[in-house]
Amino acid sequence: MGYLTQLDYLSHIQDVNWQQIISNNVSVQMQSEALAQAEIIGKLVQKYDCLEEFRDTKLFNINDVYGINQLVYSGNDYYFVTQKEKSYIATEYYNLGSIVYYRGQNYICNNANKGILPSNTNYWTLQPYSVTGQAVTNTAFYTKGDNRSVIIFNLCVDIAIYHAHTRISPKNIPQIRIDKFNQSMAFLEQAQRGQAVIHDLPTLQPVQGRSTRFNSSPKNQNTYN
Repeated sequence: MGYLTQLDYLSHIQDVNWQQIISNNVSVQMQSEALAQAEIIGKLVQKYDCLEEFRDTKLFNINDVYGINQLVYSGNDYYFVTQKEKSYIATEYYNLGSIVYYRGQNYICNNANKGILPSNTNYWTLQPYSVTGQAVTNTAFYTKGDNRSVIIFNLCVDIAIYHAHTRISPKNIPQIRIDKFNQSMAFLEQAQRGQAVIHDLPTLQPVQGRSTRFNSSPKNQNTYN
């Protein structure tokens, strides 16, 4: 699939209307989502780390292997592999043996440092962690909820719906979809200029990682209206 699932659009548009717009063709949905992602990344790439955010959301299969923070869905519910280590923070000093989470992986410090990214193998060693063969209801491995950014999620859905409409009739797009698209792009431009803050998306500056969870806790204030 992709970052968004069929379920995700139901919070913004009735399914019967959405299926008419995409002609019951999931590839149209994927194309619209890809355009939305490209526009979001294009605005935020200089300030925010979008790499981890736009991972695929996968249909759960107990026999598949899932990494840390991987989001899956089963029925109408979402679950993600629990992140048990603290996120890497560039301003902290790490001693030999310290373990951190960074971009979907755990790393163990093999050379005390401060401000050295875990991707630097002179200071850090990848410590693989994955889950397989465990039910999503097993709270030792999974957390129920959606760990995507609340803000990015809503932006992506609204922008994708707009692009799906342009495929049908660019001159007859419903005004609500035009307004949602314009609102989304205006917010992204504000975030690009530093006039708006996306609290639930990691920045490229040395600050703490994501703390907001969608449909789970804790949550920061949502700055997207």
